[in-house]
Amino acid sequence: MQYVHTDGVYRPKSGHVDGRVVCIEDGEVVDVREEPPADAEPLYEGEGYALPGFVDAHTHGPIRPGEGDQLSQMRADPAVQAVRAANNLETDLRAGTTTVRMMGCEHRLDLRLRESERAGELDAPRILPCGGHLTPTNGHGVALTATDGPEACRQRVRDMLAAGAHHIKYFATGGVSSGSGSLDRAPYTDEEVEAIIDEAHRQGVHVATHAHGGAGARQAIEAGVDTVEHAAAFGPALTNLLAESDAHAVGTFSILHDPEGIVGGDA
Repeated sequence: MQYVHTDGVYRPKSGHVDGRVVCIEDGEVVDVREEPPADAEPLYEGEGYALPGFVDAHTHGPIRPGEGDQLSQMRADPAVQAVRAANNLETDLRAGTTTVRMMGCEHRLDLRLRESERAGELDAPRILPCGGHLTPTNGHGVALTATDGPEACRQRVRDMLAAGAHHIKYFATGGVSSGSGSLDRAPYTDEEVEAIIDEAHRQGVHVATHAHGGAGARQAIEAGVDTVEHAAAFGPALTNLLAESDAHAVGTFSILHDPEGIVGGDA
């Protein structure tokens, strides 16, 4: 057993600070107490307070949002993207983020990054990869890969899951970065969306969708999507529909509230 000795451990549920020693066994926290066990090995002893790690529920690894033009960044040489991702992930970890939910990389880079993190070759948070994303020809988010037709969508989901994807991500509306499609138009047919969600759910995997609002967001919610990413243009009707469903919104506030607006975030 190992332990981390601090000035106190913050408990989010109670809002209290209690206990000073976090006990770790086989990589998992097993106890919080005032004094370390007699036979435990110190992992860290110093000043400061311990708190649970943050979860970044929407990130893209190699992308630097402030630079804009995300699609060009996703078309960059895979080696360049890997170096950028390693730097971004280490920055996340040092900022207290212990889990990241990847929402789309080309070359299945997020799957390779997860392998490196698990092997101890990469200082990074725990990585939950999607192995890419689904969007139709001329749809938002097309960097190198597009998927058209219900059966092709179903096969792509199967391929991504076979490669080790933790979840599936598709585009239900346009965005501001590609110029393809409006923020509310549905680029996929009902049959294509149903194939994506049905195949993922059939294999016990949740589905996330990029959706700002309008018909595309409504289509996704009614088809049974699990999370709506962004939801920047939701009005009362869509908000109520979401609340009545089993889906959840992932508000990408660091992008939506960028000083330059959503264009600055390039979502």
